[in-house]
Amino acid sequence: MIRVRPIAVVAASLGLSLMAGVAHADTAPAVPGADESAAVTAETQAELAPPAAPTRLIEIKVKGAAAIAVRLTRLSVLNARVAAVKGDCGDIAALQAQLSADTAGLTALNATLAAETDITQARAEYRQIYIGFRIFALQSPKTNVVVRCGSSAARIVALKADAAAIQVKITEATAAGRDASASQALVTSATTKLTAAGALGTAASNSVIALVPDQGNAVAAAANKAVLASADAQLKQANGQLDQARAELFGARKALPRPVKIVGARKPAPAATPSTSAA
Repeated sequence: MIRVRPIAVVAASLGLSLMAGVAHADTAPAVPGADESAAVTAETQAELAPPAAPTRLIEIKVKGAAAIAVRLTRLSVLNARVAAVKGDCGDIAALQAQLSADTAGLTALNATLAAETDITQARAEYRQIYIGFRIFALQSPKTNVVVRCGSSAARIVALKADAAAIQVKITEATAAGRDASASQALVTSATTKLTAAGALGTAASNSVIALVPDQGNAVAAAANKAVLASADAQLKQANGQLDQARAELFGARKALPRPVKIVGARKPAPAATPSTSAA
């Protein structure tokens, strides 16, 4: 009877660590919009330049299991970020479906690799961990863009509500004969910026949601990187517009004309109640 020992037990007997497949290079972020922590950067670099598979089957399994575990943990982090965002540019549901599919795919690949007996096939499966999913090089920055757009969308809703409240004050002031033109100009300008910011954010989110792993194709990888860089720039521009709109709304509220109070004015005396004389 042949007994199959768990990978962790075999790894310990060989003096290997389940984290042995994790890269540790501390280099600049390779993908625009990606997290800049050293660990995330290292994993991103590993996906863009996958490490060669070990020479022994058990080492492939151990390092493969470690690399998959890191990616499954990362997917949990990404899912939590998506669930926490308060706004949506229309891509949240699609992104959640992609992250769910990645989790299922990596889990299945982990089981396949653990049961593999052919070293050539194991090497191909090991490489697939890095090029077939691109959790760090693609899904992380993609999630970053979609979540940032969602946050901007929530911010736009709040600022539009503020603009509407100020507009009510402007309308009341104008109806009372007071000059609210300065406030009106600022609210109009801020509203234009809010619309522009929304369009920029949505365009950024929509542009990345359809990106798929490049499977090691350099041309496809470069194209994905360019789209992510463009989306990152659009979101930065959108946030700049939102900051300006917020400042203008603050100025509009401050510029609202105050009701004129007449110093020393007296309240009119109450009208006398006519007395009833007896007949």
